[in-house]
Amino acid sequence: MDSFKPNIETADFLDGYKTYFGAEYLTTGKSAQLTTERTRTEIDRLIKLLNLTGSERILDVGCGWGRHVLELARRGYDVTGIDQSETMIARANELARAEGLISAFVVQEMEDIDYIDAYDLGIALFGSFGYSRDDDVHLSILSRLHRALRDGGRLCIEQWNRDKYIRLDGQRQTHEHNGATIIEYHAFDHTTGRMNILRRYITAEDAREFKVSFRLFAVDELRNLLTSAGFERINIYGDLDGNPLTSETPRMVVVAGKDK
Repeated sequence: MDSFKPNIETADFLDGYKTYFGAEYLTTGKSAQLTTERTRTEIDRLIKLLNLTGSERILDVGCGWGRHVLELARRGYDVTGIDQSETMIARANELARAEGLISAFVVQEMEDIDYIDAYDLGIALFGSFGYSRDDDVHLSILSRLHRALRDGGRLCIEQWNRDKYIRLDGQRQTHEHNGATIIEYHAFDHTTGRMNILRRYITAEDAREFKVSFRLFAVDELRNLLTSAGFERINIYGDLDGNPLTSETPRMVVVAGKDK
């Protein structure tokens, strides 16, 4: 890993997620690491952490190509997945049809969620929450998720752990996959609390560049947003096994409840 500090302005990256999560993302090494076996293990852990019974109706926001939705559907859960990417949703529907799974996928921005008292559980796994332009929008999304849950429902958010992930500031990562070279430059904006990533996807035929920016929440920042959105019973973990959050755990898992 080489040290590199790109001159990146957050304002230039805010809408980058709309193209970052496209066809190239589906074919690069990072997404290839998200295997069915890994997904199965993540859902095993989620079910155990939340003591799910199989009867819950679940909403997966930022579902990508639907790997968690599909695994839950295999186990008989009633699941809806939403994502802003038409490419991702098309792939999710293709995979569901191939297995004959019953699941619903919707192309939708998180900030447009309009369900009311419809779900027992909302999930935003693998860092899928935090891409909106500012915390006012993040609060609006959480408020919409609160309304989407039935009384007694819960929301589980799996985020990158700020204390760990911030160490990538100024770093360059490079890897090869399927004949392509993928280079990522990381820059943390201390004034906005956002990590900005410049991603270069290079093949023998061409080179393309993608930008993405997402919020790295401190624990209290995310807790305060959830509280302002109406959530209670907020618990913080270091992973889906329920272990404590430390400065060394890669992710932060937050479980919040909507009281009856």
